[in-house]
Order: sequence, then structure tokens, then C-alpha cells
Amino acid sequence: REMTGKQFTLELGEWQTIFEVTHGVSDAYRNGRVFLAGDAAHVHSPIGGQGMNYGIWDAITLVSKIAWAERVLADHPEAKDAAEEILASYTE
Repeated sequence: REMTGKQFTLELGEWQTIFEVTHGVSDAYRNGRVFLAGDAAHVHSPIGGQGMNYGIWDAITLVSKIAWAERVLADHPEAKDAAEEILASYTE
């Protein structure tokens, strides 16, 4: 009222809820040939769009590493250790 000179009335509706900021992360992003990405790997509060951004980034990172490992194996079939190291770097 001091700033606008108008009187406002605030009423709380019948339906109310409490919003809590949450965050959860998987113990591992990989188990053998199974990889977790996006909401399967981590959960973030919807505020700020972090979950969506991290999920998209996970997908881009994982696909690029799989493609890189496939190229290494296609050019050098004996380089299985190198391909494995590329895939292992997804969890770092």
C-alpha cells in the first residue's frame, strides 16, 4: 500500500502444496554395456530447466563416445582396450 496507494487482499486457495527442491544421482552411469542418461541417471529440480539440459547433454556425450569407439574399432579392430577407455570416460 505504501508504494501503490492501493489496498490488496491476499486469499489462499483451497488447494495448496509445498514445493521442495530435490536432487538425486545414480550410483553409477554405466554397468557393463548398459548406460544411464538423463532422468535415469540424475533428477534435478524443475526450476531452471537443469534436468532437461543435463539430459540432452548426457545424450550428446554418450552418442559421441559410442560413435568414437565404433570408429576406432572399425579402423583398428585390435584396439578394443582403446574403445573401452573411450566408453569408460562417459562416467568421469
